[in-house]
Amino acid sequence: MVGIRRVGAPRFEQGDGRLLIHLKLNRQPEAAWIQYFKTHALSAPLTGAKVTADRRELTVEVPPRSNLGELVTALDCFIECANLLSPGPRRPATPRSVPAGG
Repeated sequence: MVGIRRVGAPRFEQGDGRLLIHLKLNRQPEAAWIQYFKTHALSAPLTGAKVTADRRELTVEVPPRSNLGELVTALDCFIECANLLSPGPRRPATPRSVPAGG
């Protein structure tokens, strides 16, 4: 199964003292993936963030004075970590060729 990844640029929404980051995903994640992401994405720099998942979109609510570049990079990292470490179906590893004599 193909890993989950962000599709396109994040969308930002600000108002009422909050900042929302919307991330569109290539496919809907399984419940275990969502739970893993929520549990581990709430560490620094996302301390105090609220994560919601709706089909193929993750929404992360963060304090309005947050560094957007740092947050988006962290979210991409947490998506990859959730792919690698969450329980669930995996795509078999692709065999790699080894050069002769090495």
